[in-house]
Amino acid sequence: MGILLLLAIVLPVSAAPAIQKVTGGGWYVYSDGSHTTKSFTVQVDAQGNVKGKWVVNSYIKEGTFRADVTSLQIIGNRAIIGGRVTDTPEDSGVPVGEKICMVVVDNGQGKNVDKISITYEEYELEKCNTWPLPDPLNDYIGDIQISGPNVGLLTSS
Repeated sequence: MGILLLLAIVLPVSAAPAIQKVTGGGWYVYSDGSHTTKSFTVQVDAQGNVKGKWVVNSYIKEGTFRADVTSLQIIGNRAIIGGRVTDTPEDSGVPVGEKICMVVVDNGQGKNVDKISITYEEYELEKCNTWPLPDPLNDYIGDIQISGPNVGLLTSS
């Protein structure tokens, strides 16, 4: 019994490997030259545990938002990422705890071929399942990598 306890203490505990993973970032440049950037990393392990972070830096008004990623769905070359705001500028109007989502599209290798939607707030999460919509900011460009099986549509995060 003592040997088993010793082995349990000594042997390293390894995290389950990711079966789905989405990483990347992108930017949108406004006509006045200001810009907004997004960066994110998310993975889902074999037990369905989701972990990840997402940061939005808006250089025109809002400031920096941070979120914990709470859901990931992959459909072909599109990933729907859901999360909850963990840090936001005081005057942004987006409260900590707000549910958010975005869609990212991996169009392969090449300069400026990948796309990122705007960040949708809780009252408009259904837009992530129907993107692309007429969206003035759907021209975020960047570098996205999506790997893993398709798993369906975003429900709630």
